[in-house]
Amino acid sequence: MEININSLLLTNDELSDLVNEMKYFIEDETDATVNFLKPSDAQLINSSDKNKTKGEPITLGALTITFISSGAMVAFFEIFKTYFAREPSLEIEITKNDGTKIKLNAKNVDDTQIKEAFKFINENQ
Repeated sequence: MEININSLLLTNDELSDLVNEMKYFIEDETDATVNFLKPSDAQLINSSDKNKTKGEPITLGALTITFISSGAMVAFFEIFKTYFAREPSLEIEITKNDGTKIKLNAKNVDDTQIKEAFKFINENQ
């Protein structure tokens, strides 16, 4: 699963620091494996996604996550809820291996949306 993290309000350096912090926090708090996307991978994912976010998604804000257990996925969403509360301008796009996507942001992250995202990720995995 790929995660792209964007913000209209953070500078590139601020977003980079936040993504680095998230990566290590997710690894520490879950049994998930988190890696930064290689530029060639990110180019393929984002080549048609030209938006107005600060930072270049090819080099900034792109992670891959592999969950070992469903408990890790629950913890993952709780972590993102914390980051949305801290930085409401964040937007997270989750892309499954089959290419389907879901976007989460501070405005649409509630318990119902988290359950829908959890279901979305678990479908056909």
